[in-house]
Amino acid sequence: MKDSKKLGQTKIKTIDLHGYTVHFSWMRLKSELEEAKDEGYKNVKVIYGHGKIKEEIMSWAEALPIQNIVTQFDGGAFTARLK
Repeated sequence: MKDSKKLGQTKIKTIDLHGYTVHFSWMRLKSELEEAKDEGYKNVKVIYGHGKIKEEIMSWAEALPIQNIVTQFDGGAFTARLK
């Protein structure tokens, strides 16, 4: 996890999964999203790269407290609004 940034007036938390195994990334993403919600974040940026995680991440999003997703232009990250 990186420090939060400001997106307009909204804080955003960055979760970097790039370089981790698929299983560890799933566990870490769930944990980090819960932590982000507890800390009051409404938006998170998730970096996952172009490997195996990319093949799984959109199906994971359906099971997580994510309201909507905006995919980055390179396809290796997205910004999500939390429920």
